[in-house]
This record gives sequence, structure tokens and C-alpha cells, in this order.
Amino acid sequence: MKFVIKLTLFMALLTVTSMSFAQADINTEVFTSHITFNAAGANVAYIGKGHSFTVDVIGTDVKEAPQGGSQPNQNFVIVNKDIVQASLVPLPQPIADGVMLSKLTDDQIKRTLEGYVDYEIDYVDKQLNLSPTNIKKEFKTINNKLYLLWYFEFKPEGGSDVAVKMSAQVYISTLCFNQVLDLNMPLADKNDYNKFEAQLEKIAATLITYDKVLDGK
Repeated sequence: MKFVIKLTLFMALLTVTSMSFAQADINTEVFTSHITFNAAGANVAYIGKGHSFTVDVIGTDVKEAPQGGSQPNQNFVIVNKDIVQASLVPLPQPIADGVMLSKLTDDQIKRTLEGYVDYEIDYVDKQLNLSPTNIKKEFKTINNKLYLLWYFEFKPEGGSDVAVKMSAQVYISTLCFNQVLDLNMPLADKNDYNKFEAQLEKIAATLITYDKVLDGK
């Protein structure tokens, strides 16, 4: 709930003089994910009432993970034997009157993403009992869009089977309309960090947003 409270208060502080109908529509968008596989890999499309966005997972061997998405708008794919998860986290609703999500400054985007990441790390620590350590955060600009790359490791005494199978997790997150798009990969070997970071940045570079509903999804 800390993320919801923090983001709600932050959004309430953002003020502008006017809001267009299109902007109000962005604030209340609801997206549904669709994944399709092709010769190049996989395409994940998020379709809303009036907007859409897509990312491509490219690789020589890309297939859907057996567990599938455990929650709405969560998709798991296997890329050359490595797991990639793509998730959406909605910004807290209702969005405050006067907040223009399409007009946020870089500083406002950074503060929003930092609030989201702080919430997620707190959840990993207190709810999953994984005791994250060696936490790293770095803002990156990919195709003129801000992303927050973040990483943490698990303590051996984390108290979860996950900590036994995996040693770390790397994420890259950005804002898409009224959603946080979250791409992540678990690491069994911390030495794979550079490889997995490059894979996530490669996926992030394929992001395309549309002010329309995509056909055929």
C-alpha cells in the first residue's frame, strides 16, 4: 500500500492549467495483454480503450514459459533457456484532476519510477522474506524514453526456496500511459548480470506506443 499512498500523494501535487479529453482518456485507460509468437521471437501487445503499446522479445529460441502469467497482464517467456517476465502495474486511481500523464517532466517520471521501485523492494523484503542486498538503481534513456534499471541480490538466509534457486534479479521499468511497464529476469548466476541487462535493454528498445487501438490483437 505504500506505493499507492506515495504515488497518490505525488500525483495530487502535479498541477497544470487544463486537461484535454484525450488526456483524461489516458488517465483512465485499462489495458489487456496479448502475446503472439513468430519467427523472430514474441510480440507482447497491450491494448487499451484508445491506446496501445508493444514490445518484442527477440531470440533464436523464444517460447512461452509453462507457468504462464499468474496475474492479469503478466507474461512469461523463455529466451534461449532464460526467463523473461513482462508485467504491468497501474498507477493509483483515480488520477488527480489536472495531472497530465503525457506531459510529465523527466524529474516527475524519475520520482514516480523510484516510488514504484522502493515499493517493490520493500515487498520483496517484508512479504517474500528474500532480504535483498547489493541494491543498484540506474536511470537510462533508450530511444528518448526514460527507464529505471534496477537490481538486487538475495541473502542465502532469505527464508524462501526462490533464494535457493536464484541469486539475483534484474529489472528495467518505464511509464507507458497510466501504467508502469516492468521487464525482469531472474539470475541463477550473478555473473550473468551484463548478459541479462543487455537482453532487457534490447527488449526495451523495441517499445512502441500508439494513440489508437491496434487491430488484429
